[in-house]
Amino acid sequence: MGLNVYHTRFLTAVFLISSPVFAQNIGVITRNPDVAALRKNQKVTGPVSRLIASSIYQTGYPNNDTIPSPVDSTSYTYTGPASTLVADIHHYANRSGFWYLGDTYKFTYDFAGKDTLRERQVYNQLTGNIVRIENYLTTYNSADDITAEVVLARDPASPSFTNQLKNSYTYNGSRGLLDKTWQRWDSATVTWINVGNYAYTVNARNSVLQQVTRLWSGTSSQWINYTRDAFNYDASGVHKTSMVHSGWNTVNSTWNYQNSDSLILDPSGRPISMLQLKWNSSTKSADTTWMHFYTYDAAGNLTDVNTQSWYPASRTFNNFKRVQYTYNSFNQVLMSTSSDWKGSVWTPRVYRYYYYEVYDDNQTGIKTSSVVDGITMRPNPATALVSVQIDWQDGQQFTATLIDMQGRIYHRFTGKAVKGYQTSLNMSNLPPGNYLLSINGEHGRRAAQILVVYH
Repeated sequence: MGLNVYHTRFLTAVFLISSPVFAQNIGVITRNPDVAALRKNQKVTGPVSRLIASSIYQTGYPNNDTIPSPVDSTSYTYTGPASTLVADIHHYANRSGFWYLGDTYKFTYDFAGKDTLRERQVYNQLTGNIVRIENYLTTYNSADDITAEVVLARDPASPSFTNQLKNSYTYNGSRGLLDKTWQRWDSATVTWINVGNYAYTVNARNSVLQQVTRLWSGTSSQWINYTRDAFNYDASGVHKTSMVHSGWNTVNSTWNYQNSDSLILDPSGRPISMLQLKWNSSTKSADTTWMHFYTYDAAGNLTDVNTQSWYPASRTFNNFKRVQYTYNSFNQVLMSTSSDWKGSVWTPRVYRYYYYEVYDDNQTGIKTSSVVDGITMRPNPATALVSVQIDWQDGQQFTATLIDMQGRIYHRFTGKAVKGYQTSLNMSNLPPGNYLLSINGEHGRRAAQILVVYH
């Protein structure tokens, strides 16, 4: 899947893009991680590529040096060997050189493949247990549009879950989003209390022309205007050409200009530049602040975002930040590099790597029953010897490779055509971090992630 300059919901561990977005979120429930982002634009017939792991490396962490160090890692498993529906997401974080398991998400889907329940779990480092702390319930209408999202949090004093937050959505007859309201649960009155609201006006293509953010006043029991975003589009009514952001003036009940974006599009409707202005209350005029330049490859994937800051003294734009992307043959991001402008050169700061597995259930000789049924590695996290169990529904010869998040190979071995293959790997000589065990069989492939900690 390619990257879009504008997006409103995304998997933070997957697509972290530096370009600004129009929408502003204030205390709303975020669909994080967003499973739809993983499934978007993936083929359902022929070869399919799905994300299995991602990692973040950063310079200057944990020490101020120029060598990238791993700071974050995420692994993904799926509901079946031939599925693009995410079953589990495991997030790991590196703090001061020590890895620990962070949030874990488990997903439940309806018959149409829509996620209806997401369970958020956290790892208790004191007890060594994984504890479920939140449930995210999602409901849909007959057109598969989300109508409500409810967050339930676990009561520390009991195993039960109680209401916490709620998002509600309404649509027009052509599925254009008209309203989004977020509420909090009041246990004293046992009711949902309004917090905020987005009110949308859309065009014939259901593109948002105006988004008004309103906050609920408990004193007056009414919605109070807060901010407004107004959008313009090209002739298609789909591609944005400008945005004006205003704040509500409660004294004179008018909208006051705060900032704006102006875009230049290529013939395909993709932004190639965006100029940003911000209101200067001292001079009572709009000051130039930022300029963003976007480049794409032949497939239309965003490959470079160059952000330049405006220097009033010289009246010129100077380089500030840059994000570059590379892709695989499925137009999925393989790597992104975020760099800062230092003196006269770009200095890389953050590297993000993404790992996928490819399978094809429609090619001759490759069947669902022939792929890896499961990979088990214990213990995980590991310090020394790890037991590996590889289960096939149909036994087949395979090659296994253990690699780190930068693609360096540490172990490689082959296996015989048996349904259940067992072996062990010595991890004691490996640097702490996340590793992938990639299994390439005669008729299928699979991968699993393991975390090596200090020993």
